This record gives sequence, structure tokens and C-alpha cells, in this order.
Amino acid sequence: MRSTYPDLKMEYKIERLMAEGDYVMMRASSHLSYNGKEATGSGLGEYRFVNGKIVEDWPLSGAFELMQQVGITLPG
Repeated sequence: MRSTYPDLKMEYKIERLMAEGDYVMMRASSHLSYNGKEATGSGLGEYRFVNGKIVEDWPLSGAFELMQQVGITLPG
């Protein structure tokens, strides 16, 4: 993302973090800005860890919609 959209600014604030076994759930708010457009939202993300490393990642819900609001279209 950074190499394709170098002007994209993303800020995240973790509001809640919960873990059970190898799974971690995160609720976060995010603010994106790109080419003069801004978008703010919040959502949930999920991660699975093995040996301290993320091996599965389900992106923060709503992230794709925020990117679209600032003019970024991701391949579908």
C-alpha cells in the first residue's frame, strides 16, 4: 500500500484488544487522508498467532469502504 499510494496517511487508535488462545480481536478507530480527501470510521479486526507471529489476518472491518471514500480503489 505504501509504495502504491505514498501520499496515503492512515492513523489507527486501538480502543479494545481481546485475546483467547492464539486469536486476538481488535476494535479500532481509523482516520485516512489521501489527495485532500478524509474519512473516519471504526471496525473490528481479527488475527491468529503462531509462535508470536501473525499467520492469519482478517482486515479491520470497514477499511475498504474508508479507502473508497478517499479515492482508492483496490482490486476485487
